Amino acid sequence: MRETVFKTLEKNGIDLSGRNVTVCVSGGADSMALLYFLHEHAKELGIRELTACHFNHGLRGEESDGEEDFVRGSCAKLDVPLFVGYGHMSEREQPKGQSTEMWARALRYEYIRTVCRERDSLAAVAHNLNDSIETMLFNLSRGSGIRGLRGIRPEYEGVIRPFIEVPRAEIEAYCREKNISFVTDSSNLSDIYSRNIIRHAIVPGFEQLNDGFLGNAKRLTEHAADAYAYIGRACDRLIADAKTEDGYRTDAFRSADPYIARCALKQILDGQFDAVEEKTVEECLPVALGEKAQAQIRRSAFLTAEDGSFRIRFKEPPEEVPKAVTVLADSQNAFGRYLVCLQTRQFDRESEKDPVSGKTPKFIDLDKVRGRLVLRCRRPGDTFSSAVRGNTKGLKKLFQEAGIGAGERNRIPLLCDDSGIIWIPGQGPSAAVCSDGKTVKIIHIAITERKDNASGC
Repeated sequence: MRETVFKTLEKNGIDLSGRNVTVCVSGGADSMALLYFLHEHAKELGIRELTACHFNHGLRGEESDGEEDFVRGSCAKLDVPLFVGYGHMSEREQPKGQSTEMWARALRYEYIRTVCRERDSLAAVAHNLNDSIETMLFNLSRGSGIRGLRGIRPEYEGVIRPFIEVPRAEIEAYCREKNISFVTDSSNLSDIYSRNIIRHAIVPGFEQLNDGFLGNAKRLTEHAADAYAYIGRACDRLIADAKTEDGYRTDAFRSADPYIARCALKQILDGQFDAVEEKTVEECLPVALGEKAQAQIRRSAFLTAEDGSFRIRFKEPPEEVPKAVTVLADSQNAFGRYLVCLQTRQFDRESEKDPVSGKTPKFIDLDKVRGRLVLRCRRPGDTFSSAVRGNTKGLKKLFQEAGIGAGERNRIPLLCDDSGIIWIPGQGPSAAVCSDGKTVKIIHIAITERKDNASGC
């Protein structure tokens, strides 16, 4: 297993020398094996500091608490510092339209990213070869293209997967060899989850047909990854060749391979908007080929073709997206079209109470703010844990539900600290910084649209 892991890291350009690494430990066989493996080979890999984190989702009562206790004991035995986060999911309302699995994953990864940001650390998760093949089959069942056939990537946005080419059977053998204890999550035994059906029925069925299935499927994911990378390079060349001062040449797209032309067009549209549906790409493709004058992309955005070029046009020219700016807890800040005023004050629960409901509005607790305060616009992958709603959602979904148009979403001022987004206009503070019974000082925020003569909030 050592050789496989080291080769995986090397061929994917993952260098751990001088880096901090935080192992995400659930207590299961895979994550316990990864913890022990990285602890055993930390010096050989050049790891500067090895830590661990565990997230207690709070879905299975005593079982969840028992797993936390087990992980605490294991990390103490290895003298590896441990950080623990809590989801309290059984006490909260599940976000609409989000499965329990996806909700749990969003909360877990939000906590992992917070820990890793604070420690300038890479996150190491224990996905193995079986997990990757199961993901590929799951994507296939949903109608995936080449991108989904790649399985799970060895590294993505600061998350590394050293075991991604190691079969689960080898990991279990490693646990036996090293006498590594682990716990079994009871939810992994139930077939009410899609992935468990694939794990317990579909993969064993393929292995009955061919006992080399895992290896064959691994080669398919590698071919898909190579094909996806090749297509990406071909798209980059086409886009560079077709680029004009304010658009792209239709003749270049017309002479290109039809599949590459479609993929390149999707890449262009994705660069301007959130992930664009294939249906929209198909409707816009005749415009890119010069066969049609116009197609709608969004409510106020169109792809238009004229004079041998196609370009994205808006009903109104888009405003420049404001750049991130560091702010003070007591300050007045111009941010794009908005004026954002922050003011600290003593928190008087009695005077703040609503006379009808008797409830105190939720504010930002100054003492809970971590590091510097920054106003910025949203970024890909942003999520927000709302203290008001008691749930965690991606900003795209949150803004959609709030009826905020696509053109405006990238200009909404978000207040952040070093842990992430802590306040959104109309949404209130995040759960991490929300005022409570111990709050002494709060940050009050007022936001208004700027006027030419605006001088205050």
